[in-house]
Amino acid sequence: QYVLNHLIEHPTFDTAQFLSSLSDTPIPQNVLMEMQEWTERTDVFTLYEGFGLYEGLKTQALADIHTEATITPTIRLIRKPTNLYEKLQKSEVIPMLIEHTDKNFTPLSTSAKSVFPSLKVEKTKKSAKQKITIERKEWLVYTISNKPFYEAFLSVLLKARIPVTFDKEKRSISFLKSDEASLKNILKDFKTDYQVSIKK
Repeated sequence: QYVLNHLIEHPTFDTAQFLSSLSDTPIPQNVLMEMQEWTERTDVFTLYEGFGLYEGLKTQALADIHTEATITPTIRLIRKPTNLYEKLQKSEVIPMLIEHTDKNFTPLSTSAKSVFPSLKVEKTKKSAKQKITIERKEWLVYTISNKPFYEAFLSVLLKARIPVTFDKEKRSISFLKSDEASLKNILKDFKTDYQVSIKK
């Protein structure tokens, strides 16, 4: 049966597009180019029914018996593909038989080594993790029992605009560890009237 008769009745019929519509995956570019060359060279396209494609070693005696036409060194058009498959199994070769429906091509498994498209399983992309930065700050607390000294010292700190928090009932002053040097410098001004020491 020739596609030529159909092309005569339907000149705009696109054979490659028709075959692509039957497949769930794109037909390899080299196959499309091969079809285009055949069409341009002979204007005749033969549709084989009951045949199959054999893809394998260049030399395979069992495949030679069933070969109708050699397309490439590793791809052939063969007769009775199921029969060949059974013979290959018996000869301890590990063949793979892919059967297509009348409407769709069956994609190959991802483990198959072939020039034809395989069923690619897209990996679910993991959403990018949100970056969280935690800023670590160490706070020190001075607790002063002497009320007059506490109030005088706190007043100087506030005037110097050193960031501190305080609790007058507990007579405590909290500040960043990075600011301790500034507090110690201010304490030096009180040494004329007080003997100041800091317990660790």
